[in-house]
Amino acid sequence: MSTITELFQKQADNFSDRPRWPMAELLGRTENVGFTYYGTRLKQKRTLLQTEFGSNKRNQWGPMLENAASEILSSWSDPETNGGNEARKCLRRTIESLIFRLTYGFEPSRDVIELIQLVGQQTGQAFQPGRWAVNSFPLLSYIPYWMPGAGFQRWARSSKSLFMKMVRDPYNKTKNDLLSDPEVSCFVANHLRVLRNSGLAQPSLYDEQLIMSTAGSVFAGNITLAAVETILMLLSRHPEKQDVAYREIARLERLPSISCIFKEGLRINPPVPLLTHSPIESSQYKGWLIPKGSWVLANICGARAVAAFSIEPLDDARSDIEFTTGLNSGPKEFSCKFVRERKLNNVYCALTSTREILLYDIIEY
Repeated sequence: MSTITELFQKQADNFSDRPRWPMAELLGRTENVGFTYYGTRLKQKRTLLQTEFGSNKRNQWGPMLENAASEILSSWSDPETNGGNEARKCLRRTIESLIFRLTYGFEPSRDVIELIQLVGQQTGQAFQPGRWAVNSFPLLSYIPYWMPGAGFQRWARSSKSLFMKMVRDPYNKTKNDLLSDPEVSCFVANHLRVLRNSGLAQPSLYDEQLIMSTAGSVFAGNITLAAVETILMLLSRHPEKQDVAYREIARLERLPSISCIFKEGLRINPPVPLLTHSPIESSQYKGWLIPKGSWVLANICGARAVAAFSIEPLDDARSDIEFTTGLNSGPKEFSCKFVRERKLNNVYCALTSTREILLYDIIEY
């Protein structure tokens, strides 16, 4: 962890670039904030995200977040959507819908969600180490797609077209909706409104592409679901920690245990387990030369040495917990059930002012 802190934080000015992924370039993924090379464009995208989703915007998005939380809790009160995989499916649908509405301002169709999931799978395939020769021999990226042996080029063209469809279609819909409803509020609409109020007769293509690609990164880079599922899985296996959190929330005091539970979930299974950076200029670290443009990988899973919150295993706790691999990591299939707390006198108030820990016991199922 000390090495990660030294290179990625203390020397961030030099280690903020991304290593080159020729296959990612062929797929158009370098437009995604997570894969954009360091420079002015990346800084502008980060500014757009910070402007719209920073802590100063809590009041703006608070009601939408509260409604989404209430929707999840209400669905868990229904026996048909509680227990087994149904609870997870409901959680997934609600979080996907929430992030999409925050970004584009309208409810996504099932086809849109499936397209986004497919693009995510293809992105994971593109970044598999050792799978694509073009990542080792960048000159291969100039081979025409129609040549024999250029199957990777044809696959990349097909994947890029799906990626661009995922990014462009919802952006264009929000742009058109803004013409008929100037008050629509979401990431895309708010930034387009700022552009139009800036005095420019016509927003530049560069500015619009900047907003469009950044918006596409918000949903495509969704790690919220993996983090929430990990925390729920851990809580279902450690009810004594639920009791601590429940008492803390019920007293309406500060919530140090809640914060620690979240941090522990992120520590045990980081949603993005591997960070890839590249130095802008050659650097020395503990006598070792790190050449310019080389790959510097931070294994977050391997650095999880210090616990933010102690979770003691139960005698009857199941140990067969597995996590997915790839760019994003979340728990594999697990079952739990949400049992209504009978101590609550006003369930409606609990639905709108609390979260799962206060309203439910999360048990293995």
